[in-house]
Amino acid sequence: MSALKRITQSQWAIIAIVAAIAFVKLLYDQLYSYKLNESAALFVGIPALLAIIIALAPPAKTLVGVTIKGIS
Repeated sequence: MSALKRITQSQWAIIAIVAAIAFVKLLYDQLYSYKLNESAALFVGIPALLAIIIALAPPAKTLVGVTIKGIS
């Protein structure tokens, strides 16, 4: 339990961003397996879902955090 207390808020933000990107990758793989890789779900749905997940992540306070959120 003490290991959880050592994780900072910025580390949780990075974890949230990485989890969001991994989730979107799994969603992309599912779309591709159903031959929906050229549909609106890919070009509109996935970016919208990724934007929502990242917007709900804690605000970035460092230059690295802002850069990662911006690139994602």
